Amino acid sequence: MRWGKLTEERRTLLVLGAITLFGAAIRASSLTAQSLWFDEIVSWEQSRGTFLELLTRTAQDNYPPLQNILIAISMRLFGEGAFGIRLPALLLGIATVPAIYALTSLAGNRTAGLLAAFIVAVSPFLIWYSQEGRMYALLALSATVFGWSVLRYITAPVPTRPWWMLGSGVALLYSHYFGPLDWISILAGAGVITLVFLKRWRRLFALAAWQVIPALAFLPWAAVLLNRAKTLTDEGFWIPSISAVSVIDNLWNLMSGSYGMLLILIGLVALVWPRMRSDAQLPVPLQPPHLLFMAIAAVLPIVLGIMTSLLVEPVLLGRYIIGSLPPFVALAAIGLVRLAGRVMLRRLVVAAVTVFCLVMAYRYGWQPPKQDWRAAARVVASQSAQTDCVVVTPAYFRSSLLYYLGDPPTCLVTPNDRGDPVALPASAHRVIGVFPEPESAKIASGFPDTIWEREDLSVRRIGVIAFTRKDAAPGG
Repeated sequence: MRWGKLTEERRTLLVLGAITLFGAAIRASSLTAQSLWFDEIVSWEQSRGTFLELLTRTAQDNYPPLQNILIAISMRLFGEGAFGIRLPALLLGIATVPAIYALTSLAGNRTAGLLAAFIVAVSPFLIWYSQEGRMYALLALSATVFGWSVLRYITAPVPTRPWWMLGSGVALLYSHYFGPLDWISILAGAGVITLVFLKRWRRLFALAAWQVIPALAFLPWAAVLLNRAKTLTDEGFWIPSISAVSVIDNLWNLMSGSYGMLLILIGLVALVWPRMRSDAQLPVPLQPPHLLFMAIAAVLPIVLGIMTSLLVEPVLLGRYIIGSLPPFVALAAIGLVRLAGRVMLRRLVVAAVTVFCLVMAYRYGWQPPKQDWRAAARVVASQSAQTDCVVVTPAYFRSSLLYYLGDPPTCLVTPNDRGDPVALPASAHRVIGVFPEPESAKIASGFPDTIWEREDLSVRRIGVIAFTRKDAAPGG
Protein backbone atom coordinates (compact mmCIF):
# COMPACT_ATOMS: atom_id res chain seq x y z
CA MET A 1 0.00 0.00 0.00
CA ARG A 2 1.35 3.46 -0.92
CA TRP A 3 2.32 5.81 1.91
CA GLY A 4 -0.12 8.50 0.78
CA LYS A 5 -3.07 6.11 1.01
CA LEU A 6 -2.37 5.18 4.63
CA THR A 7 -4.37 6.84 7.36
CA GLU A 8 -2.54 9.32 9.58
CA GLU A 9 -2.81 6.90 12.48
CA ARG A 10 -1.12 4.10 10.52
CA ARG A 11 1.62 6.40 9.27
CA THR A 12 2.24 7.52 12.83
CA LEU A 13 2.44 3.92 14.08
CA LEU A 14 4.89 2.99 11.30
CA VAL A 15 7.12 5.96 12.10
CA LEU A 16 6.95 5.20 15.81
CA GLY A 17 7.83 1.58 15.10
CA ALA A 18 10.83 2.67 13.04
CA ILE A 19 12.00 5.01 15.80
CA THR A 20 11.59 2.26 18.39
CA LEU A 21 13.56 -0.21 16.28
CA PHE A 22 16.27 2.40 15.77
CA GLY A 23 16.50 2.99 19.51
CA ALA A 24 16.56 -0.77 20.11
CA ALA A 25 19.39 -1.23 17.60
CA ILE A 26 21.50 1.47 19.24
CA ARG A 27 21.04 -0.08 22.68
CA ALA A 28 21.42 -3.73 21.69
CA SER A 29 24.43 -3.27 19.40
CA SER A 30 26.80 -2.51 22.28
CA LEU A 31 24.95 -4.12 25.20
CA THR A 32 27.93 -6.24 26.31
CA ALA A 33 30.72 -4.10 24.84
CA GLN A 34 31.80 -2.86 28.28
CA SER A 35 32.46 -5.07 31.27
CA LEU A 36 30.18 -5.03 34.30
CA TRP A 37 31.08 -2.49 36.95
CA PHE A 38 30.77 -2.68 40.73
CA ASP A 39 27.07 -1.79 41.05
CA GLU A 40 26.13 -4.35 38.41
CA ILE A 41 28.20 -6.98 40.20
CA VAL A 42 26.21 -6.16 43.34
CA SER A 43 22.97 -6.74 41.41
CA TRP A 44 24.37 -10.09 40.20
CA GLU A 45 25.27 -11.14 43.75
CA GLN A 46 21.88 -10.12 45.13
CA SER A 47 19.91 -11.81 42.32
CA ARG A 48 21.43 -15.28 42.73
CA GLY A 49 20.01 -18.14 44.77
CA THR A 50 16.43 -18.58 45.92
CA PHE A 51 13.74 -15.91 45.92
CA LEU A 52 13.99 -15.60 49.71
CA GLU A 53 17.76 -15.15 49.48
CA LEU A 54 17.24 -12.45 46.84
CA LEU A 55 14.84 -10.54 49.10
CA THR A 56 17.12 -10.93 52.11
CA ARG A 57 20.20 -9.63 50.28
CA THR A 58 18.31 -6.75 48.66
CA ALA A 59 16.83 -5.72 52.01
CA GLN A 60 20.38 -5.03 53.21
CA ASP A 61 20.77 -2.44 50.43
CA ASN A 62 18.98 0.85 49.73
CA TYR A 63 16.38 0.02 47.09
CA PRO A 64 13.38 -2.26 46.43
CA PRO A 65 13.78 -5.69 44.80
CA LEU A 66 11.84 -5.49 41.51
CA GLN A 67 14.89 -5.00 39.27
CA ASN A 68 16.74 -7.84 40.99
CA ILE A 69 13.72 -10.10 40.45
CA LEU A 70 13.79 -9.29 36.73
CA ILE A 71 17.56 -9.93 36.62
CA ALA A 72 17.11 -13.25 38.43
CA ILE A 73 14.54 -14.38 35.82
CA SER A 74 16.79 -13.23 32.99
CA MET A 75 19.85 -15.01 34.43
CA ARG A 76 17.93 -18.26 34.71
CA LEU A 77 16.96 -17.99 31.05
CA PHE A 78 20.12 -16.52 29.52
CA GLY A 79 22.93 -17.18 31.98
CA GLU A 80 24.85 -15.02 34.44
CA GLY A 81 26.95 -13.14 31.89
CA ALA A 82 26.62 -9.47 31.03
CA PHE A 83 23.84 -10.20 28.53
CA GLY A 84 21.62 -11.94 31.08
CA ILE A 85 22.23 -9.26 33.70
CA ARG A 86 21.61 -6.32 31.35
CA LEU A 87 18.76 -7.72 29.26
CA PRO A 88 15.94 -6.44 31.54
CA ALA A 89 17.33 -2.90 31.40
CA LEU A 90 17.62 -3.15 27.61
CA LEU A 91 13.96 -4.18 27.19
CA LEU A 92 12.75 -1.56 29.66
CA GLY A 93 14.78 1.13 27.91
CA ILE A 94 13.37 0.19 24.52
CA ALA A 95 9.81 0.26 25.90
CA THR A 96 10.37 3.84 27.12
CA VAL A 97 10.38 5.04 23.49
CA PRO A 98 6.69 4.25 22.74
CA ALA A 99 5.79 5.17 26.34
CA ILE A 100 7.07 8.73 25.91
CA TYR A 101 5.16 8.95 22.63
CA ALA A 102 1.94 8.05 24.47
CA LEU A 103 2.56 10.65 27.19
CA THR A 104 3.57 13.45 24.81
CA SER A 105 0.80 12.86 22.27
CA LEU A 106 -1.73 12.89 25.10
CA ALA A 107 -0.52 16.32 26.18
CA GLY A 108 0.35 17.67 22.74
CA ASN A 109 -0.11 15.94 19.39
CA ARG A 110 1.31 13.09 17.33
CA THR A 111 4.11 15.18 15.83
CA ALA A 112 5.31 16.16 19.29
CA GLY A 113 4.96 12.54 20.40
CA LEU A 114 7.15 11.28 17.57
CA LEU A 115 9.72 13.99 18.22
CA ALA A 116 9.84 13.07 21.92
CA ALA A 117 10.17 9.39 21.02
CA PHE A 118 13.15 10.16 18.78
CA ILE A 119 14.87 12.26 21.45
CA VAL A 120 14.44 9.41 23.94
CA ALA A 121 15.62 6.84 21.38
CA VAL A 122 18.97 8.62 20.90
CA SER A 123 19.44 10.15 24.36
CA PRO A 124 22.96 9.16 25.52
CA PHE A 125 21.79 9.21 29.15
CA LEU A 126 18.91 6.81 28.52
CA ILE A 127 21.01 4.62 26.20
CA TRP A 128 23.65 4.31 28.92
CA TYR A 129 21.17 3.14 31.55
CA SER A 130 19.46 0.82 29.06
CA GLN A 131 22.81 -0.97 28.94
CA GLU A 132 23.41 -1.17 32.67
CA GLY A 133 22.18 -4.01 34.88
CA ARG A 134 20.59 -1.67 37.40
CA MET A 135 17.14 -0.26 38.08
CA TYR A 136 17.32 3.12 36.33
CA ALA A 137 15.66 2.04 33.06
CA LEU A 138 12.87 0.53 35.19
CA LEU A 139 12.50 3.81 37.09
CA ALA A 140 12.30 5.83 33.84
CA LEU A 141 9.75 3.53 32.17
CA SER A 142 7.49 3.06 35.19
CA ALA A 143 7.45 6.84 35.87
CA THR A 144 6.54 7.50 32.23
CA VAL A 145 3.75 4.92 32.08
CA PHE A 146 2.38 5.92 35.49
CA GLY A 147 2.38 9.60 34.46
CA TRP A 148 0.59 8.80 31.21
CA SER A 149 -2.02 6.57 32.87
CA VAL A 150 -2.77 9.07 35.67
CA LEU A 151 -3.03 11.98 33.23
CA ARG A 152 -5.34 9.95 30.98
CA TYR A 153 -7.47 8.87 33.94
CA ILE A 154 -7.89 12.38 35.34
CA THR A 155 -8.50 14.22 32.02
CA ALA A 156 -10.49 11.72 29.90
CA PRO A 157 -14.19 12.58 29.44
CA VAL A 158 -15.08 9.11 30.74
CA PRO A 159 -12.96 7.37 33.43
CA THR A 160 -10.58 4.86 31.90
CA ARG A 161 -9.80 1.46 33.35
CA PRO A 162 -7.14 1.71 36.05
CA TRP A 163 -5.05 -1.38 35.28
CA TRP A 164 -2.14 0.41 33.64
CA MET A 165 -2.16 2.94 36.47
CA LEU A 166 -2.11 0.27 39.17
CA GLY A 167 0.55 -1.91 37.54
CA SER A 168 2.90 0.95 36.72
CA GLY A 169 2.31 2.49 40.17
CA VAL A 170 3.45 -0.69 41.92
CA ALA A 171 6.43 -0.98 39.53
CA LEU A 172 7.39 2.65 40.19
CA LEU A 173 7.27 2.21 43.96
CA TYR A 174 9.33 -0.99 43.77
CA SER A 175 11.93 0.39 41.33
CA HIS A 176 14.15 2.66 43.44
CA TYR A 177 13.91 4.79 46.56
CA PHE A 178 13.26 7.79 44.27
CA GLY A 179 10.25 5.89 42.89
CA PRO A 180 7.98 7.00 45.78
CA LEU A 181 9.06 10.62 45.17
CA ASP A 182 8.04 10.30 41.49
CA TRP A 183 4.80 8.58 42.52
CA ILE A 184 3.94 11.38 44.97
CA SER A 185 4.86 14.07 42.42
CA ILE A 186 2.69 12.60 39.67
CA LEU A 187 -0.30 12.32 42.02
CA ALA A 188 0.36 15.87 43.25
CA GLY A 189 0.26 17.02 39.61
CA ALA A 190 -3.13 15.35 39.20
CA GLY A 191 -4.39 17.08 42.34
CA VAL A 192 -3.16 20.51 41.26
CA ILE A 193 -4.67 20.43 37.77
CA THR A 194 -7.96 19.21 39.24
CA LEU A 195 -7.94 22.10 41.71
CA VAL A 196 -6.94 24.75 39.16
CA PHE A 197 -8.56 23.59 35.91
CA LEU A 198 -10.69 20.46 35.87
CA LYS A 199 -12.81 20.63 39.04
CA ARG A 200 -13.59 16.90 38.72
CA TRP A 201 -13.64 16.11 42.39
CA ARG A 202 -15.26 12.68 42.09
CA ARG A 203 -12.60 11.65 39.57
CA LEU A 204 -9.85 12.88 41.90
CA PHE A 205 -11.35 10.99 44.85
CA ALA A 206 -11.59 7.85 42.69
CA LEU A 207 -7.94 8.29 41.69
CA ALA A 208 -6.93 8.59 45.34
CA ALA A 209 -8.96 5.50 46.22
CA TRP A 210 -7.27 3.44 43.53
CA GLN A 211 -3.84 4.48 44.84
CA VAL A 212 -4.53 2.66 48.10
CA ILE A 213 -3.76 -0.59 46.24
CA PRO A 214 -0.15 0.24 45.20
CA ALA A 215 0.41 1.94 48.55
CA LEU A 216 -0.60 -1.20 50.45
CA ALA A 217 1.43 -3.36 48.08
CA PHE A 218 4.49 -1.24 48.83
CA LEU A 219 3.93 -1.07 52.59
CA PRO A 220 6.12 -4.09 53.52
CA TRP A 221 9.14 -2.77 51.64
CA ALA A 222 8.50 0.79 52.82
CA ALA A 223 9.23 -0.46 56.34
CA VAL A 224 12.49 -2.00 55.11
CA LEU A 225 13.53 1.25 53.42
CA LEU A 226 12.67 3.34 56.48
CA ASN A 227 14.86 1.09 58.60
CA ARG A 228 17.69 1.45 56.07
CA ALA A 229 17.18 5.23 56.01
CA LYS A 230 17.60 5.36 59.79
CA THR A 231 20.82 3.36 59.52
CA LEU A 232 22.17 5.63 56.77
CA THR A 233 21.24 8.74 58.72
CA ASP A 234 23.21 7.44 61.70
CA GLU A 235 26.20 6.17 59.72
CA GLY A 236 26.20 8.59 56.78
CA PHE A 237 25.75 7.98 53.05
CA TRP A 238 28.40 8.04 50.31
CA ILE A 239 26.70 10.75 48.20
CA PRO A 240 28.46 14.14 48.65
CA SER A 241 26.71 17.12 50.22
CA ILE A 242 24.42 19.08 47.96
CA SER A 243 25.20 22.52 46.53
CA ALA A 244 23.98 24.72 43.69
CA VAL A 245 26.86 23.47 41.56
CA SER A 246 26.05 19.80 42.26
CA VAL A 247 22.37 20.34 41.37
CA ILE A 248 23.33 21.90 38.03
CA ASP A 249 25.84 19.11 37.43
CA ASN A 250 23.15 16.49 38.09
CA LEU A 251 20.78 18.20 35.65
CA TRP A 252 23.62 18.40 33.12
CA ASN A 253 24.11 14.63 33.45
CA LEU A 254 20.37 13.97 33.28
CA MET A 255 20.09 15.81 29.97
CA SER A 256 23.19 14.14 28.45
CA GLY A 257 25.49 17.11 28.71
CA SER A 258 25.50 20.62 27.27
CA TYR A 259 23.91 19.75 23.93
CA GLY A 260 21.01 17.84 25.43
CA MET A 261 20.43 20.57 27.99
CA LEU A 262 20.43 23.20 25.22
CA LEU A 263 17.89 21.23 23.20
CA ILE A 264 15.51 20.89 26.16
CA LEU A 265 15.93 24.54 27.17
CA ILE A 266 15.07 25.69 23.63
CA GLY A 267 11.91 23.58 23.72
CA LEU A 268 10.90 24.83 27.17
CA VAL A 269 11.46 28.47 26.22
CA ALA A 270 9.43 27.99 23.04
CA LEU A 271 6.65 26.47 25.15
CA VAL A 272 6.26 29.45 27.48
CA TRP A 273 7.40 32.37 25.32
CA PRO A 274 4.52 34.91 25.48
CA ARG A 275 4.95 36.29 21.95
CA MET A 276 4.81 32.89 20.28
CA ARG A 277 2.09 32.47 17.66
CA SER A 278 -1.44 32.03 18.98
CA ASP A 279 -3.00 28.66 19.70
CA ALA A 280 -5.22 29.05 16.65
CA GLN A 281 -2.16 28.79 14.41
CA LEU A 282 -0.94 25.58 16.07
CA PRO A 283 -1.61 22.06 14.72
CA VAL A 284 -3.24 21.27 18.09
CA PRO A 285 -3.99 23.94 20.74
CA LEU A 286 -1.91 23.78 23.89
CA GLN A 287 -3.58 22.12 26.87
CA PRO A 288 -2.56 23.99 30.05
CA PRO A 289 -3.73 21.25 32.48
CA HIS A 290 -1.61 18.64 30.73
CA LEU A 291 1.44 20.88 30.54
CA LEU A 292 1.19 21.88 34.20
CA PHE A 293 0.85 18.22 35.16
CA MET A 294 4.04 17.30 33.32
CA ALA A 295 5.91 20.29 34.72
CA ILE A 296 5.07 19.16 38.25
CA ALA A 297 6.00 15.55 37.43
CA ALA A 298 9.38 16.75 36.10
CA VAL A 299 10.33 19.32 38.74
CA LEU A 300 8.81 18.14 42.02
CA PRO A 301 10.90 14.93 42.41
CA ILE A 302 14.05 17.04 42.05
CA VAL A 303 12.77 19.56 44.60
CA LEU A 304 11.90 16.76 47.03
CA GLY A 305 15.36 15.25 46.51
CA ILE A 306 17.01 18.60 47.22
CA MET A 307 14.92 19.10 50.37
CA THR A 308 15.77 15.59 51.62
CA SER A 309 19.45 16.21 50.90
CA LEU A 310 19.43 19.47 52.84
CA LEU A 311 17.33 18.35 55.80
CA VAL A 312 18.19 14.67 56.25
CA GLU A 313 20.98 13.12 54.17
CA PRO A 314 22.35 13.76 50.65
CA VAL A 315 20.42 11.54 48.20
CA LEU A 316 20.52 13.44 44.90
CA LEU A 317 22.30 12.00 41.84
CA GLY A 318 21.63 12.47 38.14
CA ARG A 319 20.66 8.85 37.58
CA TYR A 320 18.31 8.89 40.60
CA ILE A 321 16.18 11.63 39.00
CA ILE A 322 15.90 9.77 35.68
CA GLY A 323 12.10 9.66 36.19
CA SER A 324 12.05 13.45 35.62
CA LEU A 325 13.65 13.21 32.18
CA PRO A 326 10.63 11.88 30.19
CA PRO A 327 8.30 14.75 31.20
CA PHE A 328 11.09 17.24 30.49
CA VAL A 329 11.52 15.71 27.02
CA ALA A 330 7.74 15.72 26.45
CA LEU A 331 7.47 19.42 27.33
CA ALA A 332 10.47 20.30 25.16
CA ALA A 333 9.07 18.35 22.18
CA ILE A 334 5.73 20.16 22.44
CA GLY A 335 7.61 23.46 22.63
CA LEU A 336 9.68 22.64 19.54
CA VAL A 337 6.53 21.78 17.58
CA ARG A 338 4.99 25.04 18.79
CA LEU A 339 8.09 26.83 17.51
CA ALA A 340 7.17 25.74 13.99
CA GLY A 341 3.53 26.33 13.17
CA ARG A 342 3.58 25.72 9.45
CA VAL A 343 3.91 22.21 8.07
CA MET A 344 7.12 22.90 6.12
CA LEU A 345 8.71 24.70 9.03
CA ARG A 346 7.74 21.82 11.33
CA ARG A 347 9.54 19.44 9.02
CA LEU A 348 12.64 21.62 9.04
CA VAL A 349 12.58 21.80 12.84
CA VAL A 350 12.17 18.03 13.10
CA ALA A 351 15.07 17.51 10.67
CA ALA A 352 17.27 19.94 12.60
CA VAL A 353 16.45 18.25 15.90
CA THR A 354 17.16 14.85 14.33
CA VAL A 355 20.63 15.92 13.21
CA PHE A 356 21.24 17.62 16.56
CA CYS A 357 20.26 14.49 18.51
CA LEU A 358 22.43 12.23 16.37
CA VAL A 359 25.41 14.51 16.88
CA MET A 360 24.66 14.59 20.61
CA ALA A 361 24.45 10.79 20.77
CA TYR A 362 27.50 9.86 18.77
CA ARG A 363 30.01 12.67 18.88
CA TYR A 364 29.76 14.08 22.36
CA GLY A 365 30.03 11.43 25.05
CA TRP A 366 28.90 12.62 28.46
CA GLN A 367 30.13 9.65 30.50
CA PRO A 368 33.61 8.05 30.61
CA PRO A 369 33.83 4.32 29.78
CA LYS A 370 33.31 1.81 32.56
CA GLN A 371 36.28 0.21 34.31
CA ASP A 372 37.50 -2.71 32.20
CA TRP A 373 37.31 -5.58 34.68
CA ARG A 374 37.38 -8.19 31.92
CA ALA A 375 40.82 -6.99 30.85
CA ALA A 376 41.98 -6.62 34.45
CA ALA A 377 41.03 -10.23 35.21
CA ARG A 378 42.83 -11.45 32.07
CA VAL A 379 45.99 -9.60 33.11
CA VAL A 380 45.86 -10.97 36.67
CA ALA A 381 45.22 -14.53 35.44
CA SER A 382 48.06 -14.41 32.91
CA GLN A 383 50.61 -12.65 35.13
CA SER A 384 50.15 -14.34 38.51
CA ALA A 385 51.53 -17.73 39.51
CA GLN A 386 50.24 -19.96 42.32
CA THR A 387 52.82 -18.57 44.76
CA ASP A 388 52.05 -14.91 43.94
CA CYS A 389 49.79 -12.63 45.98
CA VAL A 390 47.04 -10.43 44.53
CA VAL A 391 46.34 -7.26 46.51
CA VAL A 392 42.97 -5.60 45.76
CA THR A 393 42.07 -2.20 47.16
CA PRO A 394 39.58 -0.76 47.99
CA ALA A 395 37.68 -3.75 49.34
CA TYR A 396 34.69 -3.35 47.02
CA PHE A 397 36.97 -3.97 44.00
CA ARG A 398 37.31 -7.57 45.14
CA SER A 399 33.88 -8.75 43.95
CA SER A 400 34.32 -7.15 40.50
CA LEU A 401 37.66 -8.88 39.96
CA LEU A 402 36.43 -12.25 41.24
CA TYR A 403 33.36 -12.15 38.96
CA TYR A 404 35.59 -12.23 35.89
CA LEU A 405 38.45 -14.18 37.44
CA GLY A 406 36.27 -17.11 38.50
CA ASP A 407 38.46 -19.07 40.92
CA PRO A 408 40.08 -16.78 43.52
CA PRO A 409 43.90 -16.67 43.71
CA THR A 410 45.58 -18.75 46.43
CA CYS A 411 46.80 -15.55 48.06
CA LEU A 412 44.25 -12.73 47.84
CA VAL A 413 44.72 -9.76 50.18
CA THR A 414 42.31 -6.88 50.72
CA PRO A 415 43.57 -4.04 52.97
CA ASN A 416 41.20 -2.85 55.68
CA ASP A 417 39.33 0.44 55.60
CA ARG A 418 41.68 1.99 58.19
CA GLY A 419 44.49 2.12 55.67
CA ASP A 420 46.84 -0.13 57.66
CA PRO A 421 49.90 -1.47 55.79
CA VAL A 422 49.30 -4.53 53.64
CA ALA A 423 50.29 -7.72 55.48
CA LEU A 424 51.88 -10.07 52.95
CA PRO A 425 53.10 -13.61 53.59
CA ALA A 426 56.87 -13.87 53.95
CA SER A 427 56.93 -16.21 50.96
CA ALA A 428 55.36 -13.61 48.64
CA HIS A 429 58.08 -12.68 46.16
CA ARG A 430 55.66 -11.31 43.55
CA VAL A 431 52.58 -9.19 44.12
CA ILE A 432 49.91 -8.09 41.63
CA GLY A 433 48.24 -4.88 42.81
CA VAL A 434 44.74 -3.96 41.56
CA PHE A 435 43.41 -0.53 42.50
CA PRO A 436 41.77 2.66 41.15
CA GLU A 437 43.94 4.13 38.40
CA PRO A 438 44.40 7.57 40.05
CA GLU A 439 45.92 5.91 43.14
CA SER A 440 48.92 4.36 41.35
CA ALA A 441 51.50 6.57 43.06
CA LYS A 442 49.97 6.05 46.50
CA ILE A 443 49.89 2.25 46.13
CA ALA A 444 53.38 2.11 44.65
CA SER A 445 54.77 4.03 47.62
CA GLY A 446 54.09 0.96 49.75
CA PHE A 447 56.55 -1.03 47.64
CA PRO A 448 59.94 0.78 47.85
CA ASP A 449 62.10 0.76 44.72
CA THR A 450 65.01 -0.54 46.77
CA ILE A 451 63.16 -3.80 47.39
CA TRP A 452 60.66 -4.18 44.55
CA GLU A 453 60.81 -4.00 40.78
CA ARG A 454 57.70 -2.52 39.23
CA GLU A 455 55.86 -3.39 35.97
CA ASP A 456 52.81 -1.35 34.98
CA LEU A 457 50.07 -3.55 33.48
CA SER A 458 47.15 -1.12 33.88
CA VAL A 459 43.98 -1.39 31.83
CA ARG A 460 41.19 1.13 31.22
CA ARG A 461 40.48 3.00 34.49
CA ILE A 462 42.02 0.24 36.62
CA GLY A 463 45.59 0.30 37.89
CA VAL A 464 47.33 -3.08 37.68
CA ILE A 465 50.99 -3.21 38.76
CA ALA A 466 53.22 -6.25 39.23
CA PHE A 467 55.78 -5.89 42.03
CA THR A 468 58.65 -8.42 42.11
CA ARG A 469 61.22 -8.64 44.93
CA LYS A 470 64.68 -7.89 43.63
CA ASP A 471 66.12 -10.74 45.69
CA ALA A 472 63.64 -13.27 44.24
CA ALA A 473 65.10 -16.23 42.44
CA PRO A 474 64.67 -16.22 38.64
CA GLY A 475 61.25 -17.56 37.74
CA GLY A 476 60.13 -17.34 41.38
